[in-house]
Amino acid sequence: MPKFSLSQARSGEGAFLATFSHLPLSEVTTTHADLFKGNHLLIGGEGLEAEVPESAKELGTGLYLVSPEHGAALARRRLADENRATLLALVDGEPDPDVLRRAIPETLRPWDHERLNAQLYAQQGRRYVHRGLFFHDDRERERFLAAGFSKVLEEADLDLPPGDLSLVFDLQPEGTFEAVFRHRGRGDDFKLTRDFPEQGLTREWWIDRYEWKGEERRRPKGRGASLAARLVQGVATTAIFVVSLPVAALVGLSLLTSKLDDVSGTGEKLSDPA
Repeated sequence: MPKFSLSQARSGEGAFLATFSHLPLSEVTTTHADLFKGNHLLIGGEGLEAEVPESAKELGTGLYLVSPEHGAALARRRLADENRATLLALVDGEPDPDVLRRAIPETLRPWDHERLNAQLYAQQGRRYVHRGLFFHDDRERERFLAAGFSKVLEEADLDLPPGDLSLVFDLQPEGTFEAVFRHRGRGDDFKLTRDFPEQGLTREWWIDRYEWKGEERRRPKGRGASLAARLVQGVATTAIFVVSLPVAALVGLSLLTSKLDDVSGTGEKLSDPA
């Protein structure tokens, strides 16, 4: 059964970076071409000097401001490389020097995109714990998710119906989120499933007459755990029990010894002549 995964991670500044399967980050230059046409590209990264256009303005070490005419092409090339460090933001013009200094104290450290008032922020590269995209407007994030999931539905001979995909995928705007969805079938037989092993439930979605339909089924908790997970849990429980046996025996022996001492003391008092 094919998988569709998505995740959100809280960035250093408290906002969210989101990644989705079935759609590489570089595709944002296509899905959000309007944002790239209307904003300047602020970009920094490893080995960037040889790639920026001649018209780019250098604002700091390895940090450049690129006009809307060249921004999308450069962003697409850089985001296609998952290994090299790349940070970029779409801004409405050259940032104020004081704002820039506060938002980007070092080019290759994560940026404060909220101070920059960035419409889009991307963070890519092995050196970063959090990688993905941040959208200032949640509706823009919805567009990127819809573009990725539409590919899944196309393979199933379906079109994306209207409705809030954030509800279908349980996207939480105020919490760290990670999930894997499984999908199977084509047309009317298409199903999208997500398991919640700890909560003991499964949610299933399908499309009926161009509308989302959903169902939640409950089951005994832990049933969805893998065999390996259950084995580890069983071994851990047994180990705890075995380790606790000597302690229990020692406590029992101590109580028995104390009881015998009490009985011995009582006998001596009864045999003592008045």
